[in-house]
Amino acid sequence: MTQKEKIDWVYSNLEDEKSKLIFEARKQFALSNDEQYIDELVRNSTGELGTRWYPGKEKELVKVLKQRGLKIIIYGAGYYGKQVFDLCFSSGLQVEFFCDADKNKWGSQIQGITIISTDKLKEIVKDHLIVVSPKYAYKEIVDKLIKMGIKSENIYKYIDYICVVSKEQYFDDDIIQFEDGEIFIDGGCLNLDTSKIFASKMKACGCTFEKIYAFEPDGTNYQTCMDRSKCIGFGGLEMINAGLWSKNGLASFSSEGNGSSHIIFQGGGYIRTVTLDSAINDKVTFIKMDIEGAELEALKGARNTILKYKPKLAICIYHKDEDIWKIPYFIKNLVPEYRLYIRHYSNWILETVLYAVC
Repeated sequence: MTQKEKIDWVYSNLEDEKSKLIFEARKQFALSNDEQYIDELVRNSTGELGTRWYPGKEKELVKVLKQRGLKIIIYGAGYYGKQVFDLCFSSGLQVEFFCDADKNKWGSQIQGITIISTDKLKEIVKDHLIVVSPKYAYKEIVDKLIKMGIKSENIYKYIDYICVVSKEQYFDDDIIQFEDGEIFIDGGCLNLDTSKIFASKMKACGCTFEKIYAFEPDGTNYQTCMDRSKCIGFGGLEMINAGLWSKNGLASFSSEGNGSSHIIFQGGGYIRTVTLDSAINDKVTFIKMDIEGAELEALKGARNTILKYKPKLAICIYHKDEDIWKIPYFIKNLVPEYRLYIRHYSNWILETVLYAVC
C-alpha cells in the first residue's frame, strides 16, 4: 500500500464517527499546520473543555513572574500574545517588548509595546523573562530560544498555565470495561497519577486488580514515583526504571524531570530500554502508553504480549504527526479483531488517545 492508501485504510477501520472526526482533524492539521483544525477537534470532541481554559490557573503564572521580578518579553504577537499582555497589564507586570518571527510585524506596536525581531531579541535580552505565548509551536520556539543562549529557567510557556485535561483519558467509560484480575501496564507513569486513577476506577466498579507494572525512565520522575508509592494506599505495584522500546539496551535521553522527558537520537544522557515482551512474564490485560513519541517502537517490543493476550490498549498518538495512522495501522494488522477508537482529552493539541479493544 501507498501511504495514502494506508491512511485511508485506517480511517475506514475506525469504529465510530467520533473517531473519524478526530482522525480527520488531526490529519488535516498535520498536512496544513492550520490551527483551525485543532480548534475544531477540541470543540467537537471534548465538550465543555472546548469552551474554557483552566479557570484561575493563569494566576500561577502571574505569581511566578512577580516572584522573579524581572522585565518581561512576550514571544508571539498574535492572539495569545495579546492574552498574555492583558494578563500582565491587569496584574501590574511590566512588559518591555513583544517578539515575533513575522517580519511584517517588526516595528509596529500592541498597546504601545514595540514588536521586535528575534535578531533584536538576541541583542537586548539579558535579565529578562520570556513568556512564549503560542498554543501549538511552543516546543520549536523554546528550542530556538535556548540555542540563542537564553537560559531555560527564564522561559515560561503560557500553555502550561491554561491547559486542562479530562480525567477520563486512558479510561473512557464508553470504551473500556474492567474485569477482576486486571494486570495493568503504565507505560510512562511520570508521577503515578494514572496508576492511581486506574486503581480507583477498578474499586468504583467493584473489581480488584492483580498487578500494576509502572515504567518510568527519567531518574527524577522515578524517584518521585518511589516516594509516592510508599503512601498511595494500594498494593500490587512494581516500579521499573526503564523506557519501553523495541529492543533491550541503552538510548540517548533528554531528562527534563517532568512529562516532557523523551528518547533522542544523540546527546543528553542515557537510559535503559526494555521490551515489554522481555520485561513482563504475566498475563497482561491492559496496556497504557504515553511515552513521548516512543509508542510505536514500544508496541513493536510488546508484539508477542499483544498477540498472546490481546490486552486492552490505550496508546497516545499525538507526539508525532504520523502516529495518527502508523500506530493504528500496526495494531490492526497485528490483531485484526481489535476494534479501534480515537478520543481527545484536552483543550489544545495534546492528549489524543487510540483505544484498541477486542
